[in-house]
Amino acid sequence: MIKERVDTYVQALNIQPDAQDPAAVIGPTFANICNAADNVHVIMTGNRVFNAAIIGVKEYLAHIKFT
Repeated sequence: MIKERVDTYVQALNIQPDAQDPAAVIGPTFANICNAADNVHVIMTGNRVFNAAIIGVKEYLAHIKFT
């Protein structure tokens, strides 16, 4: 299930390669998955979850000194 979800997000990002902020693509995609495409609160939740995940990965990579 996780791989399918990641594939869905990657596909959405590939459809909009010129997006300035990936969260602007991930948020609406998250909302579509939740059957709440018009719900701004769900879209913002998707944005926040994505940003939190990116920050977590960045911190992890910094911790293991991966550069």
